[in-house]
Amino acid sequence: MLNTVSVYVNGMIEDPRCKIISLSPYDPDDFEKKAEIYEAIGSRIRLSILYLMKKYGEVCTCELLPALNLSQPTITSHLNKLYRTGIINKKEVEKFTFYSISDEYRNIVYSALDDAARKEKSIKL
Repeated sequence: MLNTVSVYVNGMIEDPRCKIISLSPYDPDDFEKKAEIYEAIGSRIRLSILYLMKKYGEVCTCELLPALNLSQPTITSHLNKLYRTGIINKKEVEKFTFYSISDEYRNIVYSALDDAARKEKSIKL
């Protein structure tokens, strides 16, 4: 085996065993919105809500209560988190509020749901 030595050049490691000498600078702030979206999706309750929206298109808060067997304040809190991040749309009709997945984040949400379904074989999307 060859005896090689890593050398620091301009704050970077140069090592003959490494194929990549340096990486281009990248600003983690470029992922700020995506991180916010994944954080909002990253809850079993919110994933369940999004699953029902994917399956039925548009759902009312009153429909989610019995479907998820959760209290109204709990459902509302999770819906608000999804709404504030822009993942879902809200439409008020008289005393009812209907929610649906926004077109802007539909692909991200569907991808997350499909990934969850692959891990949980019992979920049928």
